[in-house]
Amino acid sequence: MRHLSQRYSNTQKSGGFTLVEMAVVILIIGLITGSVFAIINPLNKNMREAETREKMEYIADTIANYAAKNNRIPCPAPADPSDNTGSVNQIQGIMYMNGSSGVPNCNGASERQGIVPFRTLGIHPDMAVDGWGNYFTYAVSPVFAMKTTGNAAHRNCRDRNWIDETNHNIAPDKAQFCCPDISPYDPDSDIVLKDENGDALFDKRQTGSGNYANVDTETTYNAAQNVTSVAFVLVSHGINHYGSYLINSANPSNRDTALSVTSADETENMDDDATYVTSPRILDEGSDYYDDIVLWRTQDQIRYEFGNDNCILP
Repeated sequence: MRHLSQRYSNTQKSGGFTLVEMAVVILIIGLITGSVFAIINPLNKNMREAETREKMEYIADTIANYAAKNNRIPCPAPADPSDNTGSVNQIQGIMYMNGSSGVPNCNGASERQGIVPFRTLGIHPDMAVDGWGNYFTYAVSPVFAMKTTGNAAHRNCRDRNWIDETNHNIAPDKAQFCCPDISPYDPDSDIVLKDENGDALFDKRQTGSGNYANVDTETTYNAAQNVTSVAFVLVSHGINHYGSYLINSANPSNRDTALSVTSADETENMDDDATYVTSPRILDEGSDYYDDIVLWRTQDQIRYEFGNDNCILP
């Protein structure tokens, strides 16, 4: 009987865990879990970034297709549809419109930036948000978005290949997009894109104004006077959301400024002026923190998206 009792007692001991053994098991589980998260978190971040860049390229291609058909790019859409004064008021994803004439309107400083006009472009609303679930900021140089009768081609566009035997421009609509004159939209409304050192990557449109009539008497063509300029900029405000338009807010036109970890370059990308910064991503907390992703296109790049239809030849 004693042996039986002892055997039963030994069995009970071997079937359980001591506190030390439990602690070891918990430690091992914690190490495994930590290792898994250490692998998953970077993967998750990389997937969000890849999704964001893929969407930005898709939007850029869609805008290029729109420009090929219309010889202009679309104006931004307001983040808050009630800000749109056109006949499509209250419908989100429609570009800024002029209420009286029903034509695109992004000449004003407050209309030059907004969100991607996904309804105007005919794309799904999900394509207007980045991998972190925030709206892309979409900004334009209005001269490339608002085609009017006063929006003339620069008289030097771009060389004699654009001029026929009677000294008239043979592709006036395309010329308005490829080398727009400084009138009626002032060059100061053009987007300025800077690098991390503060240097501008492209020029604004140059002086030396002209119109179609000037080409009859113009004999010298100075290509330097019709520069390659930034037509539009797309910005994902990244992991910290700083500067993104607020989704599902009572006032979505407000920007997300709740986070303190930011930098002067990130602030530049959300202060609603015409200057934007593209910089290598710096994710260490500090004054240089920068997690924005910026994509841009010049008028030449937009025309070149689909084969050889670029701004070099008419």
